[in-house]
Amino acid sequence: SNIANIGLVLGITSLITPVPASTGVRTIAAPLLLGFTAFCVFFLRTRWQMRRWEGAVLVLLYLAVVPLVASHL
Repeated sequence: SNIANIGLVLGITSLITPVPASTGVRTIAAPLLLGFTAFCVFFLRTRWQMRRWEGAVLVLLYLAVVPLVASHL
């Protein structure tokens, strides 16, 4: 539902007026989002189940990335 909300609200808003994206979003946040998506797909390749250690890796990456993104936005 979060993705649908972002897509609908941002899509409708951008139909009315252009929505600028900051440099931090284009250079840091968007590539990291794509990287996390790739990690999830890579981890889910085995019977579409994620193991605990894979979840732990994602949590640790998230905790490392949040301060990085926050400092650049």
